[in-house]
Amino acid sequence: CLMAVGAIPNTAGMGLEEAGVRLKDSGHILTDRVSRTSAPGVYAAGDVTGIFALASVAAMQGRIAMYH
Repeated sequence: CLMAVGAIPNTAGMGLEEAGVRLKDSGHILTDRVSRTSAPGVYAAGDVTGIFALASVAAMQGRIAMYH
């Protein structure tokens, strides 16, 4: 489980790109509509996606990922 909190992503040096997870130019993790990343079986939710840094949005992204 990976949790990232904050307005500025700190994804450098985590091995995400080596794992096949694509990042946006801003450093946020690139996801689709159901929180999937570019790496099979890897989902991202919350501030690290760069989509509305709100707890309610993060919770919904997590629930969506859980059902997919």
